[in-house]
Amino acid sequence: EYMGKLLLLSFMSSSSVSSQSAPKGPWWTSLNVSLPHFLGGFIVVAGSIHLVSYAIRSHRKKPIVADLLSEVKRLRQELREVKRSVDARIAEHHHHHHAPSHKHVPDNNESPPSSPPPTVESTGTSIPPEMADYVITESQKAEMIGYLDATIEHWTLVVEKPDFYAVYSKKVPNADVIWVKCEIFWRDIPASVVFELLHNLEERRKWDKMWLELNRIETIDEHNDVLYQAIACPYPLANRDSVQARCSVKAHSNPDLFYLFFKCIQYPRCPERPGYVRSDGFSLYRMQDVAGGCKFTSLVQTDPKGNIPKFIINSTTPRMAERWIKRMTAVAEQRVRDLGILPVPPFQ
Repeated sequence: EYMGKLLLLSFMSSSSVSSQSAPKGPWWTSLNVSLPHFLGGFIVVAGSIHLVSYAIRSHRKKPIVADLLSEVKRLRQELREVKRSVDARIAEHHHHHHAPSHKHVPDNNESPPSSPPPTVESTGTSIPPEMADYVITESQKAEMIGYLDATIEHWTLVVEKPDFYAVYSKKVPNADVIWVKCEIFWRDIPASVVFELLHNLEERRKWDKMWLELNRIETIDEHNDVLYQAIACPYPLANRDSVQARCSVKAHSNPDLFYLFFKCIQYPRCPERPGYVRSDGFSLYRMQDVAGGCKFTSLVQTDPKGNIPKFIINSTTPRMAERWIKRMTAVAEQRVRDLGILPVPPFQ
């Protein structure tokens, strides 16, 4: 546009058009343009066409700088809002130290179970008073199981493989991060094998490669301990870590039923580390022998904190659960073959 205006001014300054004395003939005979000005105008026009063509080619190859700067400003504003929300959540957590399920109540569409939630058997051991804040209480376990067994009517089915697994997600009031529920049927795999692969830290470090660190930092009794976990995040995100209270339960009345409870806690012997963002959440795994195999059900909520937009977390977490199912299946089938329990064919 700028070059066109220059060209017009060039013609206007060097041309004199007289409609009264203009000779009859083509339109260009009415212009009195000298050769230098004509050549200059031609060069301006050719240069303008070249610049426009170059701009179009550049726009196709890469975004305009102004658009990039505008997008960066928008993202920075969103990150500021997310940070303010996270800071408010952290302050609330420090003032109200409850189980995760206490912070997230069922929505109005989900009625609580008509009967009291199922309970698990007491571990039968006494917890030292100084360690009481670092264990999952019986009421918290019962509440987690109640949510695990609640109807899936108000859950969203994310992915399903019939007769194998299904992954559901649910947005819960007062929580920015969704809950994820998995239902799996492992054919010809005992529940005890699944429990051992998940409970034995040495075994889990071998097959679950997402962990940078997975260590027991405190043993409270034979059922309760405190774990430190750290995972690697892709650049430019900081790595995440967490301190979790863990409780393992093998039901005495039903030897084919196993539970694993996890809840993130604040532990004075393991403060936050430089270069890591301390995550929050809870999880529950239930394994039970049924006809033909093992029925596995899990309920997980993990908040990696930091400045990761919540919509990214909520969209990727269910898919990560599906990848974990496939990896766990392959490992469990290989373990069954190694033990010679049943000739399970390789997972496809």
